[in-house]
Amino acid sequence: MPRRQRKEAKCKQLVPDQRYQNEEVRRFTNMLMLHGKYSVAYKMVCWAIEQTLEKAKLPPCDDKQQAVKQLFDELIQKAGPEVEIKTKRLGGATYPVPVVVQTRRRVTLAFRWMIQYSRKRKGAIKNCLAQEFLDVLEGRGGTINERENLHRMARANMAFANIKQRGT
Repeated sequence: MPRRQRKEAKCKQLVPDQRYQNEEVRRFTNMLMLHGKYSVAYKMVCWAIEQTLEKAKLPPCDDKQQAVKQLFDELIQKAGPEVEIKTKRLGGATYPVPVVVQTRRRVTLAFRWMIQYSRKRKGAIKNCLAQEFLDVLEGRGGTINERENLHRMARANMAFANIKQRGT
């Protein structure tokens, strides 16, 4: 077993997307993309964003880029978890330990859940994606249920919160 401290992984800085100049849109598109077809995924994401901006009750913005940034910040805030469960082995027993989620991991989990529950819906993925965005903004849907389940598990296992995780 190594006795060295673990190094943090270097995060690759993403280039903002072409239309909205937003890194979150680029990251979301990369996660949605299948078989390297970025342009197909990007068109779906843009269509879903446009539909969401039309139907959502967000404060009005003059600039489209600012509106998209505001939309994604709202989606991450409502869909991303504050805590998650990590398992810690201690004395032959395994304990579920609630751990505060870092910002980057929170964004990743929120995007992953939105894509997962969009793909579970029936119909065209762009329609399903737009509907999932709207559901997250309204506080319902599969993504919100996933987040609530995770928070419920964390509250139930708060007794183990004093057990320290490796690297924290």
